Amino acid sequence: MATTKKKSIKVTHVIVNRKQFHSVKQAFEKLKLPLGRHIRFRMALKKAGKLVFEHGRKRVTFSVAAKD
Repeated sequence: MATTKKKSIKVTHVIVNRKQFHSVKQAFEKLKLPLGRHIRFRMALKKAGKLVFEHGRKRVTFSVAAKD
């Protein structure tokens, strides 16, 4: 029986409004966004590559960047 390898995607850097973070969680903490929503958002961000997160009056653009 052949086995298939799972491909893992690693977010190496997250750029938020021109600031760079090492993770989505770190960005949420620094920007005082609700931590309870960062995991689901991170999964969507991995698929899309760039997303806008809205919370109250805050509108924050996230994008995934490759590590240099």
